[in-house]
Amino acid sequence: MTSLNLENRFNQKLKEILGQQYPKDIIIAVSGGIDSMALLFLSFKFCQNTNINLIALTIDHKIREESYQESRFVAQICQKNNIDHYTLENNSFIPKSNIESNLREIRYDLIANFAKKKNVTNILLAHHQQDVAENFLIRLFRGSGIDGLSAMDQISSFKGLNLIRSLLDFTKEELKNYLIKINIKYIEDPTNEDQKFLRNKIRKFLNDFE
Repeated sequence: MTSLNLENRFNQKLKEILGQQYPKDIIIAVSGGIDSMALLFLSFKFCQNTNINLIALTIDHKIREESYQESRFVAQICQKNNIDHYTLENNSFIPKSNIESNLREIRYDLIANFAKKKNVTNILLAHHQQDVAENFLIRLFRGSGIDGLSAMDQISSFKGLNLIRSLLDFTKEELKNYLIKINIKYIEDPTNEDQKFLRNKIRKFLNDFE
């Protein structure tokens, strides 16, 4: 599939989600990984064509030595492409248990507080097809009932914000190939290989049994 075809699919999906009246601004959460970098440039092209101001946010949890460099990596790419970018630092205490869940909660709170200050209600998140499968299996392992096993929503509400997941019909491989075709670099997060996290165990299982 060409990069143009993938961009057309994305544009159609985001148009369906946003409806006929486009917002003035959209915030996108960008970590520097494959998923979020692909979403960044897909969204940037969409916003250029629809006169939407795109604001990129990177969260620095400051629990890894590489996190500052990763946030600088995203900031430099955004600067090069004239995309507004902000790094939000996590100054909260991180408990030793339920690390993933706590970091996600802190990340969403930081984004929500920033969005309210900027009067923005639409937030783009880079969840894709594999994330749907991962979430399903994680909930299954944790004993969720039928309702808890429901699929990830394209739009969900958080503190009055719209969390938009416009990549749920896209595979990680498609997103990676898109970045290669448009010559955009990305970061491989070393924590993705850490098997102490349940999500990474699930990810390895899915990769082994595609």
